[in-house]
Amino acid sequence: MLHTRLFSKPYSTGSPRRQAESAQQQAEALRRQLAELEALPVAEAAAQVEARAEAERVAAEALARRAAELHDFTRDQHRPSPSSGPDFGPSL
Repeated sequence: MLHTRLFSKPYSTGSPRRQAESAQQQAEALRRQLAELEALPVAEAAAQVEARAEAERVAAEALARRAAELHDFTRDQHRPSPSSGPDFGPSL
């Protein structure tokens, strides 16, 4: 999970130094979260891990739905393409 969070944006913008700083900050935040989980009773920690995983799954599904809606919006099937109109091709 740490690797996914740190390297899930292979085409990030910014300088390598800024990317390294961001990765270090993310790693530190994940270390703090892990320490907090380790301090909890096992059942409570497991419940929190499951809740976070579910929240991430829901967010990913919402993002996929938004992307699909955007894709559908930009490719309206009812609008004829420029190559299928009456003005396409050589005029006689």
